[in-house]
Amino acid sequence: MLTPQHICDGLSDQEIVRKSLEAVDFFSCLYERYEERLLRYIKRVAFAGADEAADILQDAFIKIWKNLNAYDQSLPWSSWMYRIVHNEAISSLRRKKTVGRGQQVPWDERLFSGIPDDVLPEDATEPELPIKTSTRSWRFCRSHTVRYWS
Repeated sequence: MLTPQHICDGLSDQEIVRKSLEAVDFFSCLYERYEERLLRYIKRVAFAGADEAADILQDAFIKIWKNLNAYDQSLPWSSWMYRIVHNEAISSLRRKKTVGRGQQVPWDERLFSGIPDDVLPEDATEPELPIKTSTRSWRFCRSHTVRYWS
């Protein structure tokens, strides 16, 4: 921490923001004050582990620092900051969802070794049996047919 904790504790968020615009050392007060809460928030929103949440928080604080001059000091600091952190967490979650799309997964017979033969015929390419209940659904990949229960 660049600014001693006892100095940070005596200042409001608005005062720290004003001082951060004058001297960069005060920005560490905001980081220290909100780090734990924001890490918990990121883990919840982005389904992130500790390391990933720390990376997201670091990216968010870089954006916060770059846009600190745009912050309207008549508004609550925490709302502005949480919005930036939230957007970073959602962006990270979206990036995770797109990783691996279009990649083929190798076929592994062991995955289906416990399924009886009458459930998954060897020559199955298209569903021949109608879906009997609303709790079953069929999903197909191009090279193999696999039945999933939902």
